[in-house]
Amino acid sequence: MNQLIVDAITPFKSITKKTFTLFIVIDVTLILALWYMSPLMLLPKPHEVIASMLDLFMNEDLVLSVWTSFKLNIKSILIATVLSLSISYAYVIPIARPIVTFISSLRFLSMAGLVVAFVEALSGTGLQIGLLVFGETTFFVTSMAAVVASVPEDEIDYARTLRFPSWKIVWEVIVLGKMDQAIELLRQNQAMGWMMLTMVEGLVRAGGGIGKLLLDENKHYQIGKVYAIQVILLLVGLCMDIFITWSKKKICPHTALNGGKK
Repeated sequence: MNQLIVDAITPFKSITKKTFTLFIVIDVTLILALWYMSPLMLLPKPHEVIASMLDLFMNEDLVLSVWTSFKLNIKSILIATVLSLSISYAYVIPIARPIVTFISSLRFLSMAGLVVAFVEALSGTGLQIGLLVFGETTFFVTSMAAVVASVPEDEIDYARTLRFPSWKIVWEVIVLGKMDQAIELLRQNQAMGWMMLTMVEGLVRAGGGIGKLLLDENKHYQIGKVYAIQVILLLVGLCMDIFITWSKKKICPHTALNGGKK
């Protein structure tokens, strides 16, 4: 037990998967205990959230709402990923660098001020996807362009010594060589897109989705259902995050060579 406590508080300590799982159980237990003992009157207890979740499944067509939002998120992240990677890889071309930098700088724009312009050009599901893709792309390009710009010169020189043409160097060193980082950025931007989803579905309610359901329950002050939906959003988001992490290990197995430690 003493060694377990030491392992738990020692910085940079390598632990086994079994110990890591035990720490997860301990942390979850502590969080639930603090939740139950919370003095906040407006914070529903875990059993109230579970009851509200069951009610949503039975009476509010929760499964359809989650599926609608899930499809919307997948479409937007696929479009944003293809667009962002294409723009980011273009950073290797000198004339394209100002354009990449400009697109990156658009992340400072307020989404509220852009809604009118998007409404003029798009509608319905297209408007939802457009808003999500814009938000995701600007941040994805910022991060991925930094990865491309930080590629060591000696990696490029080594590819040149192999007599690779310029575009093969881009493919081997930038695209394939940094694929693990691209997938990691995809994972982060997927989370951001999932977080933005409720706002977008609130703006365009005709398409339905869990965001619309959340705002409706919040409007009617159904606090238990609001927290139940938040828990569902968290669980679905974590499942997508786990899937992308698993995919990264399969596509880029060298990133998982950590000796089984956490």
